[in-house]
Amino acid sequence: MRYSVKYECEKKIWIVSDSTKPGEIIGEHFSKTSAYRQAHAEQEFWRQLDPISKHLEKVREIIPQTLVIR
Repeated sequence: MRYSVKYECEKKIWIVSDSTKPGEIIGEHFSKTSAYRQAHAEQEFWRQLDPISKHLEKVREIIPQTLVIR
């Protein structure tokens, strides 16, 4: 996952950061839940813009839901 969540003990806050930009803080939250919600929302936003993930979604539609391997 591109976005990570960690707890900052000194400030007593949850920090959301981007792994592609070291040291950049995307958000600060008082609750763990809200930090993970932001990280997930950011991940989903960028996933929709990624051309590889768009291609994989099209492939998933073509491939049948169940495959029998013998």
